Amino acid sequence: MDDPKNKTFMGTIKQLAKRLEKLLFEPTASITDEQDRVRAYVSSILLFVVTLVFIFGLSRYDYGTPVAPGAPSWWTLFVSLLVTVGAYVLSRTKYYQWGLGLSFVPTVIILYGVVFDPPSQFSDVETLMRWVIVPLLVGGILLPTRALLVVSLVFIIEPILLIFVLPPEMTSDAISLAAFIIFAAILIALSSRFQARLQTQALAVLQAKNLAEKEGIIQQLQKAEALQQQRARIIEDSYEINSKLATILEPQKLVNEAVNLIQSLLNYNYVQFYLMDESEKTLALAGGTGQAGQELFSRGHTVAVEKGLVGQAATTNAPVLVSDVSEMDTWVANPLLPNTQSELAVPISVGDVVLGVLDVQEDRKDAFSEEDMALLQSVATAAALSLQNARLYALAQQSAKYEAVLNQINQQVVAAPNMERVLQVAAQTLGSSLNVRRATVQLSRRPGNGRFQEKN
Repeated sequence: MDDPKNKTFMGTIKQLAKRLEKLLFEPTASITDEQDRVRAYVSSILLFVVTLVFIFGLSRYDYGTPVAPGAPSWWTLFVSLLVTVGAYVLSRTKYYQWGLGLSFVPTVIILYGVVFDPPSQFSDVETLMRWVIVPLLVGGILLPTRALLVVSLVFIIEPILLIFVLPPEMTSDAISLAAFIIFAAILIALSSRFQARLQTQALAVLQAKNLAEKEGIIQQLQKAEALQQQRARIIEDSYEINSKLATILEPQKLVNEAVNLIQSLLNYNYVQFYLMDESEKTLALAGGTGQAGQELFSRGHTVAVEKGLVGQAATTNAPVLVSDVSEMDTWVANPLLPNTQSELAVPISVGDVVLGVLDVQEDRKDAFSEEDMALLQSVATAAALSLQNARLYALAQQSAKYEAVLNQINQQVVAAPNMERVLQVAAQTLGSSLNVRRATVQLSRRPGNGRFQEKN
């Protein structure tokens, strides 16, 4: 079994390691780009290691022994240590590239020390020069192209100078070493350029992807804005239509105003308004737009309940939307509207009582949406309330008219001198009020004993 104390100890070590890593290598907040933060992080690790190398070199240095030709002196190592520490400090900031360039100074000092104090054996020079590959590789990975070219030139010049300062017997080896350094620098520079191109291509792909995502988001926002504007327009149009219909108390004027408003505001291809005839169980066309609507109205066009979309809407008391009428077997075509491809029928009802149907048609498929249905339902509700109000208003007017007639008859009857005049006034007033050609009042004196009749 695992020891809980061991787990706790290891967890503490990991936490300390993370804190130490953050303290020594994490870049400052001044570096915001993620790639730059990675480069700065790697640079700080490398320079920290180089600093430790110089410290180790100084600690192991034999200060009592004379320095061999080409070997670095203690003061060279000490200056290199100070420069590397400064470079390490810069590597954790946004100036990390300057710190990385500064870190090459100790290498240059040590290498050029060979030029001014060449060794007697070429193996010492060769060993030292092979370490040039390390800073070139680091520069190729972490430095910009121009900075790498400068560093490469500084390192390439040194082996070329060695050709002229080394003894003649070492010239051929110096030429080979110079060629090797030049070839390595060119290869690293080309690799760095290739890597930069790959990064540029990857960045271009990422930017293209981000641009596509951004365009997609913009399109979604535009669609959402268009939908919001469409809904706002629907609410505005619905309010305008409903407010105008609410003030109309004449059924025929209500029908004409409804179809004209819907046509002008929503620009449907065809709009028609049916009223229910309960006695015959049919829907009579009360109004329609365009030449087709006028002709159908003049013919007294009717639709049987349960026939076609209009009849279905009246029967079910629910909207009926067909995006493609050619796919509906029960659809009834109108010869005056041969190009209809989509249709929307909405019942005009108050509760369960259907008063009519509002129907719109278009010459293209999928012309109507849920917003169109919602708008027409709102208009149909307003039309139903207006129709109900109009009928109640007509009944109220008729009731008032009858009351006026009764009051008139009552006044004349009270003023009549005899029964004969009373009957005559009643027959005349009722005949004119009811608009009939003949009115008769019959009065029975006794059961089975003749009749008194007054005619008008």
